[in-house]
Amino acid sequence: MKINKQQLQEMIREEILKETGHTDVPSTKSDLITIVEDCDDMLKILSQAPEHASLPTWWTNKVAVASSNLNACRDYLLTAGGNNEDN
Repeated sequence: MKINKQQLQEMIREEILKETGHTDVPSTKSDLITIVEDCDDMLKILSQAPEHASLPTWWTNKVAVASSNLNACRDYLLTAGGNNEDN
């Protein structure tokens, strides 16, 4: 049976989701995989859009908030050393 890249990615994603359960690190890793996949899809679409194309304000605001939140999460792990302190 031959499978394409998208089918393989979905199979891997399903396996990861099965293995993660409800523990913090595996669940978060699964969420981050979803974020990366979603960002990849959006970047592909936007790379085909004209430079001066308009996007809805509500949408660009959501991207800005998500970017800020992810940056804060990354900064926490970098500065706290990922030592599992609750803040």
